[in-house]
Amino acid sequence: MYVTEILERCAVLAERSAALYRQLAERFADDCERRELCHALALVEETHAKVLREELASFQEREEAGDFLPEFGQRIAQIEDQLAKLAQRVTAAQSPDEAIDSLLALQQTTLEELYDDLVVQGDPAFRIFVERLEAAFANSPKRATLRPRRQSQT
Repeated sequence: MYVTEILERCAVLAERSAALYRQLAERFADDCERRELCHALALVEETHAKVLREELASFQEREEAGDFLPEFGQRIAQIEDQLAKLAQRVTAAQSPDEAIDSLLALQQTTLEELYDDLVVQGDPAFRIFVERLEAAFANSPKRATLRPRRQSQT
């Protein structure tokens, strides 16, 4: 699998992940913190997809396919499978706890690791761009908690 194919497939995975976060945000209509967290996570994934597509366009402009990296194929297939199963879980979630479990499972996929590994494969300018982007996200507003709140016993 060449870098260009990896970039394309990973951009699609990031878009699918963002869509799942947006679906989960709808599940948290009555929980402002979790809803905002899901929207923020969706934005991160949408940004990753955009970055990957821009890097793909850079390879295409140079009419290059990039290095051949066979080890990425299996990793991508595993993440595709994980996201397909998570999409079913998100759709089937009936309770806030099930939605939270789905959200946690989505965050535990290895998509972020794959993204980081792809950054290493890119041009030095691409790595600098990604580092600046990540620094901007690190300075974003506070993170909301994922764990359900305990009901007080009275």
